[in-house]
Amino acid sequence: MTLMHSCGASARSGSTAAAALEILGLIAHGLTNPEIARRLFLSGHTVKTHVNRIFAKTGSRDRAAAIGYAHRHDIG
Repeated sequence: MTLMHSCGASARSGSTAAAALEILGLIAHGLTNPEIARRLFLSGHTVKTHVNRIFAKTGSRDRAAAIGYAHRHDIG
């Protein structure tokens, strides 16, 4: 999975990448993991897994860094 603007991720990971982009956008809008889980009808564990993968893929150490990534790449 590669996070990019406009869901420009590789075809092999399309749905996972789309979910990650959506979650990153919601993080950028200030939503918490429980709020994201309720909005997307996901478990808290699933959201946490996506968030940790987003951190790894964006090189972010925390939500603030992930938000910076989102803003730099016009996500959210």
